[in-house]
Amino acid sequence: LGEHLTPTAMAGVLVISAGVLTLALESRRGGRHAILLALANAIVIATYTFVDGAGARVSGNAISYTLWMALLPPVLLFTWAIARRGTAPVWNHVRRNWARGLFGGAGSIASYGLALWAMTKAPVATVAALRETAILFALLISVFILKEKASIWRYLAGAVIAGGVLILKLA
Repeated sequence: LGEHLTPTAMAGVLVISAGVLTLALESRRGGRHAILLALANAIVIATYTFVDGAGARVSGNAISYTLWMALLPPVLLFTWAIARRGTAPVWNHVRRNWARGLFGGAGSIASYGLALWAMTKAPVATVAALRETAILFALLISVFILKEKASIWRYLAGAVIAGGVLILKLA
């Protein structure tokens, strides 16, 4: 994409990445298979982030790109669901859950669109790293709302990620 991060921005991205990787220290029980699946997932995320960033820029309109990209998944999902379960069960589910689906879908599209818009204004790597700060919110929700116990590794990862965000702010 022809982007060049400042050394400070690169340091921020690397610190956020280190914070995310710190979470792997907590869950080592999955073994080699889990690590390979996590790395494969990381490759998929990096690929679609790059494609989305480039696509939003080429389209010239992040909102339009977002809405066009949001059109295909529900068509594929409903096609698969109807083929798998039939029209009546799918329709019954939609009828009972349409408000929840509408609310969740709107939030998802808004979040995705905001990230794509940010990728048209800032380096994709910076925006992608900042998206990972959602882990901080998940940590806070799990501890304060769900009353889950968090290990020292989760708190350490959260602190490292927050530090990376501060470094990016200095860039």
